[in-house]
Amino acid sequence: MNYKLITVNKLNSTNNYAQELLKKSSNSQSFVVWAKKQTAGRGLRENKWWSSVGESLTFSLVLQKMDFSIDKVFLLNMISSLAIHRVIEKYTKNVWIKWPNDIYVNNKKIAGLLIENTIRASNIITSIIGCGININQMKFPEYLSSATSLGLITDKKFNLSNLLNEFLDSFSFYFEKRNQIQFLFQEYYSVLLGFEQLSTYSDKNGVFNGQIVGVDDIGRLKINDKNGQIRLYLFKEVEFILS
Repeated sequence: MNYKLITVNKLNSTNNYAQELLKKSSNSQSFVVWAKKQTAGRGLRENKWWSSVGESLTFSLVLQKMDFSIDKVFLLNMISSLAIHRVIEKYTKNVWIKWPNDIYVNNKKIAGLLIENTIRASNIITSIIGCGININQMKFPEYLSSATSLGLITDKKFNLSNLLNEFLDSFSFYFEKRNQIQFLFQEYYSVLLGFEQLSTYSDKNGVFNGQIVGVDDIGRLKINDKNGQIRLYLFKEVEFILS
């Protein structure tokens, strides 16, 4: 896949900027908005993404004229998170996807995604895939004690442009396999944090132990509790208690 690259020194949000570009242009080519500095990055459910100049890789990949069925929407989460995972795994070990699409290394968050879709007649027409990856940070604010970066893990400095190209290659690899649903689920489960492992969770009813046994077609997490009951959760309905 070929992408037009749009580089901007400073933006509040690459997803917001991408949305504005879509409103103004009739061009149907897929493109990437890369912000050297993002001041108000957004995550799922209004979470914020902290970044600093030359240290974070913050960008949005915009796919147009997709004709992608809405019942396969979670495949985009899998494809995108697997693409980031594949890049990070080249440089360090113990890389996991924390459902639905956060990337963790050694129980610390290194990357996250925000995917916003335009839907028409039960099809996804346009998708804006916002990515934030911690690359060269050597320290974080106190309130981000659970964050990490490639720089902290490897004690090396990375070229952001090279890593962006690696992500785009990785994304294309998985996107081209979008009709191989079983393959994508197998890849996703192989690196899904807590999959088929007894772990501790918390929901509106309290703390419980269980095993992740899969994800359904609409992206709900399936956890088998100690009573053999399968519990289904949408995002923010359950918390993974990391040890």
